[in-house]
Amino acid sequence: MVGLQGAIERNYPQAKFQRCWVHLERNLYGYVRKADRGDVVGEFKEIRKVKDLPAARQKLNDFIEHWKKRYKRVEKLAELSGLFTFYDFPEAIRSTIYTTNVIESFNKQLKRQIDKKEQFPNEDALDRFVMTQVATYNDQNVSRIRRTRTGFTSCKDTLDSMF
Repeated sequence: MVGLQGAIERNYPQAKFQRCWVHLERNLYGYVRKADRGDVVGEFKEIRKVKDLPAARQKLNDFIEHWKKRYKRVEKLAELSGLFTFYDFPEAIRSTIYTTNVIESFNKQLKRQIDKKEQFPNEDALDRFVMTQVATYNDQNVSRIRRTRTGFTSCKDTLDSMF
């Protein structure tokens, strides 16, 4: 296993890998003609809204069968791992898990802060700096998270038992 998924699995063996559905949707734009983009991407978005895993897998298979005649690359979706990992979690938090946008936003902020520094005297200094940035980010966004991500609170016991 190579790349990000491999690194995650090596360093955090209990972690679950979820492929970002928002990126998959954006990638579909490159596979299809302009005239079909709305239909293809709209139909693809509906897959992740299905309530249970077997129905979502079936909907993906139906999607592939419907579009593969026109767009061969759509068949590759069936080969991707980590598409449906979010179904392993309570329904209340699935919409937060199927995308990596929050993580990417934080990573951009962190990169901007690190770029302001010319160098770090050692790895411990870098670790402390990063942890300070994480704590600051959490403090700034805790009210927003409580307001929009209440699902985590409602399923805390389930998550605790999973990890």
